[in-house]
Amino acid sequence: MLRRHFLSALAVGQSLLPRLALGQDAAAAGAAAPYEADTLGALLDEGINLGIGILRGEYQEQIEALRTGDRQKLAGYADALVAKLRPLIATPLVGDQVAQQLMEDVPPELVHQAPGEPVYFVNGMFTSHEVARQEARDLAKRLGGGRPVYLFYNAGTDPRVDPKLAAADLDETYKDRVWPVYLHGLMTGGSYKAAAEKMFFGVSVLQHNPTTRQVAHFLYHHPESCVSIVGYSQGAMIVRNALYTLALLGKEKFVNEHVAFVAPGLPLADREVWPVPKKFTALADPKDPIPAIIGLRQPTTGWRELGLAHHRFYELGYLKLIKPEMLCTD
Repeated sequence: MLRRHFLSALAVGQSLLPRLALGQDAAAAGAAAPYEADTLGALLDEGINLGIGILRGEYQEQIEALRTGDRQKLAGYADALVAKLRPLIATPLVGDQVAQQLMEDVPPELVHQAPGEPVYFVNGMFTSHEVARQEARDLAKRLGGGRPVYLFYNAGTDPRVDPKLAAADLDETYKDRVWPVYLHGLMTGGSYKAAAEKMFFGVSVLQHNPTTRQVAHFLYHHPESCVSIVGYSQGAMIVRNALYTLALLGKEKFVNEHVAFVAPGLPLADREVWPVPKKFTALADPKDPIPAIIGLRQPTTGWRELGLAHHRFYELGYLKLIKPEMLCTD
């Protein structure tokens, strides 16, 4: 049920959910959850409706294209969004006050010590600190163990442990999905500006997600050399938003020339990742509903073949798809 709310919150699922078979993975999660199915629904209804309003206002044609399978229209929508966002960086934002709203100096945590070139990892939603550390350690093993791995911890919790904290995690996640649209509305106006401002009510900084602020600060101050970063699921949206932050602050060229970004389970279209990094690899299992629906990619398999088991980091998931050559090699 929580996962159904997640899809609904990102506004692309209401007409599609009856056609989406979440399979045994979702059923098992529902059976294990020690709370009533409606608990999170009550907490999230207002936010879900706001998220739907924003994305329908901005992406109505694209959502319909996803429903009908119009691949040509889907292919063009990310380009249209970038065309809107690009003028915002024509004059880079400057000043300490702006920087403090977009960046935060919190260094990443060293999880695996090794002598080679470092790799930085950002975990997905609903993930405890210990699980995120383990994912980072397993990423180090996957890369051969010869490179240090640092963790930018994206704080979260299992909804079966604390549904209220999980609701806050979910709220943060769909804000991550629409953040560039919100920022565009905030800075330029637009028909969805009021809805965006209401959705982000109480957010006192331009960037709501502290992990995004931390990644942006780290990349902004990184030397002019290649930097490797892996962002899984929500972590991929965090990295995308950090890269756009760099462009806002006048460092688009650094992203183009020095960033290697691997995005397992990316809940975005590839062309929504902008500025374009030096190396960029989106990993999207064709049976994973998150890239297919949240990323507006259109499934390459039948709708009923989709299942959230294919979004996992382990087992059927993405760890095994990450390869050293996707990252910096110099």
